[in-house]
Amino acid sequence: MADPRMTMSENDLDVLVHGSIEDCTTVLKNFIQHNEKNKNFPHLSLEMKMSFYKGIFDRISNPSTPPNVINLLLSSLRIIVRELPTLNLALTDEYVQIILKVAKLKTNNDYVNCGDSETVEALKVVFNMIFQSKLVRSKFISNGFLEGLVTTIQTYNKVDLSWEIKYFTMRSLFIMTALCRETVPIIRNKLNGLTYIMDYILVLAELSQPYDNETVDLICEMLKGIYNLIHDIIPSSNGVDGNITDEDMVHLTTATKLVKLFLFHDLESPEKQDELQSHSIDLLAIIPYECFNDLIPPIEETNFSYDGYDMTVIEEIVEFLYRRLDAKPSEKRGTVIEMLSPVLYVLVRMAEKIRPIRKYLKLRVLPPLRKSDVLERPEVGITLRNKLCALMTSPAGPVTGLVCNFLFILVKENVKRLVKYTGFGNAAGLLANRGLLGGASSAKTGAYSSESEDSDTSEYKEVSHLINGFGWIEPERPSPCEGMTEEQKVVEAMKLVNAIDKLNRNQLIQPVQIGPDGRPQPIEHICQLLDHSNLGADSLIQSNQRQSDSSDSE
Repeated sequence: MADPRMTMSENDLDVLVHGSIEDCTTVLKNFIQHNEKNKNFPHLSLEMKMSFYKGIFDRISNPSTPPNVINLLLSSLRIIVRELPTLNLALTDEYVQIILKVAKLKTNNDYVNCGDSETVEALKVVFNMIFQSKLVRSKFISNGFLEGLVTTIQTYNKVDLSWEIKYFTMRSLFIMTALCRETVPIIRNKLNGLTYIMDYILVLAELSQPYDNETVDLICEMLKGIYNLIHDIIPSSNGVDGNITDEDMVHLTTATKLVKLFLFHDLESPEKQDELQSHSIDLLAIIPYECFNDLIPPIEETNFSYDGYDMTVIEEIVEFLYRRLDAKPSEKRGTVIEMLSPVLYVLVRMAEKIRPIRKYLKLRVLPPLRKSDVLERPEVGITLRNKLCALMTSPAGPVTGLVCNFLFILVKENVKRLVKYTGFGNAAGLLANRGLLGGASSAKTGAYSSESEDSDTSEYKEVSHLINGFGWIEPERPSPCEGMTEEQKVVEAMKLVNAIDKLNRNQLIQPVQIGPDGRPQPIEHICQLLDHSNLGADSLIQSNQRQSDSSDSE
């Protein structure tokens, strides 16, 4: 039987509509206390739910209802709107107008007379409604929500609004632009919403004192809103074309400036520092690569200068990546894909399009190898190279693809050099996908300059002949067949053959050979391998082992 405290009786509904303020307050507090976490209300009939909505909105719109009761009514509404079917049936244009008045999202200053606490609670209700229902989103749009939203944002610099009102207004903008993409050009172009957001966030960005946590939360919401509003300016994150307006280009340049400012701003909390840097780096994923040059201005010699460019921003992004790679389980915020994909995608774009950045990243991620670098497998260790090599065979598919692509670009898509730095086993997946297992060159190799960017260290040259095809010096081990007779060796070999055959017949493995296109091709019988003993992959490993001391010379 349902807990009677979690339901609402006919008598409670009558009190809500006609009862005294004291009795109404008691009913509302009881409902909130016992339903705060609920998303469905199966013990209330549809008729009772519809009456509940009507009672709430009638009370809110009644001028005699005190602010503290309005707050309770809004809290109850925030809970009941979680049930989507009833929300779609109950919410009328009249109710939308009422909630927008309380949230102060009307352009004509037609507001319900209440304080900031009630306004914030109304904004929470608005967020929940937008999140829940496509039908509700269309009702909000047709009732002036976008205009009211932008009008409020426009006053950020002019009116002393509380942090909570600013924060939840931006939350509403983010969720609307995320779920209803057709609102983006309206807010950005017709209502100039992006200009107003940029104006205010630049004020915050140029503050010299460390941010408190509330300021960081507001900035992060604004960055998320900016991301949604500029996402479609450059289709598919390509370069600038003739269709972009001067105003849009100003917005993109400003977004680039924001990244530079927020990456280095002092914060009180390391966790908030990571969050702010994360949202800042996200913007670089949709900014055209022409703007990347603003991140590396020409400069005299400094700690992070390279080829006459200031690489301080690039270094900070690399450090951000390393912190994410090195994070302890308790420090991880989200999945591997969520934590690493955005920053890796940004680094891939930078390395692919901006030559000085690629050269600097090559030096930071894949510096000339030393003897100590090849005493363990490439994926074992604490360096960036080690940690990225370990991800080349990760089950997190999107991350694996980004890492492989990133490292391949850093070596100018040179197959032999990729194998040298990562080992053949780690590189095999990328080479197979691109048809390069047979040792062929990448089609893009010629797009890179022929200038050599790397040379082996003397200590590496001394041990290069000892390095196997998997990128390390494997210590000598006693032969597992030592002390066996020939007959015993044959028996063990047949056991292995039978085990492989069983795996094959059970379709747990699929033997392959390298085809003419450089990709793995299934074989029907093991004997086919005898006709193709000089496999492309073996040739590639052997070729890599035979590289001369100047193996990185181009």
